[in-house]
Amino acid sequence: MMDGFKLQSMNWQDGMLLSMGHLRDQERYFEELVRWHSTGSGDNFGLVKKDVAQPPLKMNASLSGNRLKVEVSHCQALLPCGMAVEYSEVTSEGTVLKAEADVNDTRVPVFIGVMPGERVQVGSPDPAEEVPRIPYEIPAYRVFLGQVPNLPESMYIQIGLFAINGSEVSPADDYFPPCVSINADDRLYAIAIDYRNRVENLLKLSINAYLAASSDQGLEGASTKLQSAFRETTHFLVSHMSSHLDDLTVGRNAPHPGVFMTHFRKLFRVTSSLLNLQPALKDYLNEKFFAKEAGTDVGTYLSSIDAFLLSEYDHRNIAGQIRMVDSILGTMRALMAFLSQTRLDQLSDQAVATETITYQGKTYKNCDLGASRLEEVGELSYLVMELAEPCPVNDTVTLIDKNLFSDSQWRSMQVRLGVNEARGLGETDPVEVDITSYSNKVVLHPMDMLQAASVRQVTFIFRGIPEPQKLSGLSKSDLILYVV
Repeated sequence: MMDGFKLQSMNWQDGMLLSMGHLRDQERYFEELVRWHSTGSGDNFGLVKKDVAQPPLKMNASLSGNRLKVEVSHCQALLPCGMAVEYSEVTSEGTVLKAEADVNDTRVPVFIGVMPGERVQVGSPDPAEEVPRIPYEIPAYRVFLGQVPNLPESMYIQIGLFAINGSEVSPADDYFPPCVSINADDRLYAIAIDYRNRVENLLKLSINAYLAASSDQGLEGASTKLQSAFRETTHFLVSHMSSHLDDLTVGRNAPHPGVFMTHFRKLFRVTSSLLNLQPALKDYLNEKFFAKEAGTDVGTYLSSIDAFLLSEYDHRNIAGQIRMVDSILGTMRALMAFLSQTRLDQLSDQAVATETITYQGKTYKNCDLGASRLEEVGELSYLVMELAEPCPVNDTVTLIDKNLFSDSQWRSMQVRLGVNEARGLGETDPVEVDITSYSNKVVLHPMDMLQAASVRQVTFIFRGIPEPQKLSGLSKSDLILYVV
């Protein structure tokens, strides 16, 4: 780091003899005062947009063989030490900052720094002056390629990253320089506008999802617990987004990138908390959306949110945080689109497993399944359910997804049930297929259950069903076993 601030103004006395040293000290005092005001312990450094008409950075690169040449003609920035970088054709009298290096890597970072204590004279001498001199001085800015500059970390920043592909060189798409505000870099600003639009679209989808769960059409009577969880979750999500959307400011008053990222931290924390508050809804979404639509699971998604929330904002790695936000926000958008198309009858109490169920006056307890599989032998299809732990069974009720087959196909099915290894005609029970008790589930209930002291496997035997492959790979919400 640089030395401490030297805020010692000149002690002017009337009649004192002035020298160049006195004026230098006074100039240095003002420079230190500016640095004191602009520096801080936070991330108040990077490119600064001071001119509406042009960007803070103008940089070109060319490649000849393996020789990379970079020129910077304009740069406005704040260094971590609080020193201002103001380099332009005006201040430099038309010169540019240049750097050249032999490169063997496909990605070459570019840094700009200030050489401590050095200054560069610029301008044209005035021949009328009695002591000829070059009229101006500016800090000794330097551009560095590849290696980190041999300077205090507070006296340089990375302003670019070039990608080399054969004989072509171009700015890397996945790098954003540190910026004091998001509008200091055109690509970062475009992403910020895109993210604000995506959040606004997400708000509209969330409103549609809430309205879908609040429709008068669907199940008759009181709403189910799953419907209530659905409504509460979307309601609080809509409330949060609608009250914070305008905080995602773009334009002249665009905020610091860290402030912009904080808005997404809040949004993702609210989303994670709401899902964890509704275990039944979380299980439903895991089965219906994450496993089937997103090709993942809800635990992995929530872990990605936790990883983002636990990571500290890194002003020097804005691109890495953008990648995390992009992934989480993309899945969240797909989730809201899925929820906005969900029907009320898909949110019945039987949509996910409950601890108990009452059927025909008898209460059954949920039995965890370890796995299920389909076996086909001729015209017979065996749906085998492995219990997580052996247990005594006197009677069973099995709920299976009604949408697998049409009502007429369900009615025409011949189904029998066997426990453990039983599959023969004399060892199994005929099963009643009930398609009317529940809106989205079919009940498979044995007519005369053979009691067993220890059951580890339950098998349904279907005869002549169309497309038996539909019984393969059923999720936990598609196939639920209850026992008594």
